[in-house]
Amino acid sequence: MKVTLRDYQQEALNAFLAAGKGTLKIHPGGGKTIIGCAAIEALTLRKAGPPRVGLPAGLTGSGPFLTLVIVPTLELQDQWEGVLDAQGITNYAIETYAMAALRWKRGEENWFAAFDFIIFDEAHHLAEGVQWSRLLIPAFKAPYALGLTSTPPNDPENPLLRVLPILYERSFADGLDEGYAAPVQVRPIAVQLTELERKKYVEFSELINVAISRAGSLDRAFTAQCGVDEETGKPLYGGQVMTKRKMLVTLAEQKFIKLSDIVEGINAASDIPRRIFVWSEYIAALEQAQRVLTERGITSEFVHGEMPKKRRREVFQSWGTQFQVLLIAKIGEEGLDYPEVAHGIILAGAKTSRQNVQRIGRLLRPMPGKTAKLWAIFCERTMEERLIPLIDKVTEDG
Repeated sequence: MKVTLRDYQQEALNAFLAAGKGTLKIHPGGGKTIIGCAAIEALTLRKAGPPRVGLPAGLTGSGPFLTLVIVPTLELQDQWEGVLDAQGITNYAIETYAMAALRWKRGEENWFAAFDFIIFDEAHHLAEGVQWSRLLIPAFKAPYALGLTSTPPNDPENPLLRVLPILYERSFADGLDEGYAAPVQVRPIAVQLTELERKKYVEFSELINVAISRAGSLDRAFTAQCGVDEETGKPLYGGQVMTKRKMLVTLAEQKFIKLSDIVEGINAASDIPRRIFVWSEYIAALEQAQRVLTERGITSEFVHGEMPKKRRREVFQSWGTQFQVLLIAKIGEEGLDYPEVAHGIILAGAKTSRQNVQRIGRLLRPMPGKTAKLWAIFCERTMEERLIPLIDKVTEDG
């Protein structure tokens, strides 16, 4: 390795090498990629031998020990490639979860079998539905398999943890204590629904209660009829109304006014324009945010998973020079490494602690004197109030 591992990174590596298969739970910014590189190097030395013949397509070298790295996004694919190359590792291939799952679905078992070692970055994706969990089969069959994540599932009986059990844990608190994570200040910002928005919110909530009452439980309420659409005359079902209510709160007028106020406040506190993350789960919210910010003279761009890779790379490269605010959907929850960025704003709050860990993790990369600040804009007296305890739990227990 061209870098020296931190003590906890060496401990995590040792735990994996002793087991051969498992998951390392390490907070964002804890250097999971470097641990993965060290694992490749250590296992390659164990398996020294003659070069292979007939390598799988996509490998960049011809060493005797072959590694497959599976990542959720194209940005992480680029980052892994850069780190692997910088460490002098050449006998690898990198695939996205989507591509790897497609290969498995096509029956390309022999392609996976050619690899000695499989690394799953952001391994919690293996616990998120059948499409990704199928990749636990090649993980089980591989001689070595490593999961890297800061947010594994809590249930030890989850298939991911049965195949790749947690071998080592390191929390936010550990990183803060040793200076490997920046402290973060969470600032909940409550806004009010307008009178019309509140009226619609109450109407939707009443219909949802009808669906729950008729279905007997929240889980069944999604398919329970609860009314009739006033415009079309067609039946309304619980799931439809829940979506309408969520979008109403997501696009609440006061959220975007408050967003602009916060950005202007950040700018007023510094002579140098700060780069700022703004997250939402919905492109419609990002588009509305961009319109309101533009009206206030604030430059912004947004990225999402449907944007071509070349365009996304251009946006990231121009952030901080051609525009200030990066409006970003779920693609921005994982892997983006900008330690100098210390300001983040959540619009429509994520429903799970995992998503909140990932968002906060974008701000935790340490720099001298850095204190990260996270604003969470939520609508008071709505279901979004649940967001704040989730974020508090992340920052206190993470």
